[in-house]
Amino acid sequence: MKPLIDPINLSNHLALTRNRLTERNNVMKNVFIVCLLFLAAVSKAYPQASAGVRGGILYSHLKGPLPTSTITGWEVGVFSKAEIGEGGAYFQPEIDYSLKGGKVAYHDSSFVLRMQYASVRLLGIYNFTDWLYAGGGGFFSFLVKTDQDKEFVKPDYFFPFALGVVLTTGVQMSFVTLGVRYDSGLSVLTKQADPEVAGNALQNEKIKALQLTLGVSF
Repeated sequence: MKPLIDPINLSNHLALTRNRLTERNNVMKNVFIVCLLFLAAVSKAYPQASAGVRGGILYSHLKGPLPTSTITGWEVGVFSKAEIGEGGAYFQPEIDYSLKGGKVAYHDSSFVLRMQYASVRLLGIYNFTDWLYAGGGGFFSFLVKTDQDKEFVKPDYFFPFALGVVLTTGVQMSFVTLGVRYDSGLSVLTKQADPEVAGNALQNEKIKALQLTLGVSF
């Protein structure tokens, strides 16, 4: 009588799970170290700059030839804010880690794509009053992980980097900031130039996201 569970397959599955957990822990550790170095570098360059943490939820979808719908994700990170002159303008660099993606309709089926990115953002902020601000800038992202509930696109088809622009506005009350942001990805998700990748389910797709954020300065 054959065993209900194949010991070899179970061992391979456990080893794969351990490797994934180790990889994820290493990524989070590296992100934490980069955040500390980032804050130290900005503090040295701008002695009067403030620093803080930021997080929130985001609603993202894919923009391209296929019908898509929104999924809910999250974002956490650190930022610094340095005044430029005395006219209410600020330079605000940021580092964050986020989960975004979308639900894609493809032929007679659909699948949900979730992507985890580590990003660097460089923003220009203008304070119109003591509490109202707006701004914008760009971001560069590194793809850490992808997940599909049904695999329509191989993981190695995804482009490892992303570029985009961000617009933001919000209110600041003492050391607390409430903001709304719109992220617009400029780069496509997959390696279009590779003949093997061309024609995949996500060809020409880009990510767009609306964010609701809460920041705390210290």
